[in-house]
Amino acid sequence: MFRSTRRRFTNWISNKTKLKPDTDVFFLLDYFLVLSGVQLLTKNGYLRTAWNVYRTLLGVHVLLMSRKIWSVFQTEDNFQLIANNMLMCVGCLIIFARCIFIVRSSEQIKIVRRFVNERKFKADDSFAMTVRQNTYNNTIIVTVVMILNCVVQSGMILFTELGEAESLLLPFYLEGLSSSENRIIQKLYSGMFSVYASYASTNFLAVYLPMSTLKVELKVVVDAFEKIVHRVDERTVGKNMQPLEDLNEAVFWEILRDELTQCIRAHGAVLARVKALKKLTDPTFLLLYYMTMLFIAIGVIAVLFTPKFDSFNTISLEYTFRYTMEWYVLCYLVSNFNEEHNDIAKKLSQFHWGVDLRYSKRFARDYKQIRSMVLMVIMQSQKSLNFSCGGLFELTMGSFTAVINKTYTLTTYFWNIKQRG
Repeated sequence: MFRSTRRRFTNWISNKTKLKPDTDVFFLLDYFLVLSGVQLLTKNGYLRTAWNVYRTLLGVHVLLMSRKIWSVFQTEDNFQLIANNMLMCVGCLIIFARCIFIVRSSEQIKIVRRFVNERKFKADDSFAMTVRQNTYNNTIIVTVVMILNCVVQSGMILFTELGEAESLLLPFYLEGLSSSENRIIQKLYSGMFSVYASYASTNFLAVYLPMSTLKVELKVVVDAFEKIVHRVDERTVGKNMQPLEDLNEAVFWEILRDELTQCIRAHGAVLARVKALKKLTDPTFLLLYYMTMLFIAIGVIAVLFTPKFDSFNTISLEYTFRYTMEWYVLCYLVSNFNEEHNDIAKKLSQFHWGVDLRYSKRFARDYKQIRSMVLMVIMQSQKSLNFSCGGLFELTMGSFTAVINKTYTLTTYFWNIKQRG
């Protein structure tokens, strides 16, 4: 009974997550964009009106929260409360700045989305289908983790003492209303903080999904370059032709040029989308590089000097860990992206071009053209994709280490200030 139910459930999941020609890899991102008030694709008038009212409420909530933070900085001398509000201030700055970057780069995200969802290059190739399916499965898993995280945070805010934390209270008491009515309004106000978990998830997915799916398209291109000679052999056999020494050279050069041109065009298409995506990634990486250090340092200090560990500290630690992991994932993704790109040069360099491309005076022009095309691709693929932090410096795994080291320094600095105080 159990095995039968498990098998049916597994088959149902496999069918739902199977990558089909009309599957939109980014479809779950749309829900996060709606919850974050960033984008609503429907043209339905009633839905858009309701969504605009929802966005207005979010705006009012941000104003009230800003007033509360400002009043704390002006009137409070409690270090713990000031540290908690600093944490909220930095966190909100990261979230809203990245939302602005997403809105500003919405057209570039759409370009990448259309390209990835087309999946035209090597659509029937078994390797391409496998790696695309695996990446699709990974994106679903990551998105589901983000959804669960949002649910857990919402539950903590609504059903624990976190909703009554000083930093999450209204900046004023409404006179003329009963205490129960004020409590309801306060609960609604605190409950809206759960939306910020959706903001944080949207920020991450808007960068992670385009980059991870573009990387797999590059992986397909690398595999295509690696199999060029094999496909040329298959096509010549399909034409019932003899091995190379007896082959009609004109047909051989035509097939080889066609295969190489397809790969070069696919490579260029991926690079064009990478270039477009940098309008989003460059400012995002720059913001994360500096703000992650500050957020982690303040988060650690706020927890270390807490007289009593509470739900707010739990959320603080969760976001500290979240931004650390997010920075690691993005650094790893960029490094892996560059390695994948450099693999093209390695694959092409392994071919015995001097043997396979036999020079003859009759086809000297074809010979030189093919070799020039190969050398051009090798030179291009040896270059870094140059994902940078605002154009100031290139993002690598070393960037993650640098952030951790600087965070330690910053944390020590705050610790010394507190000790002297």
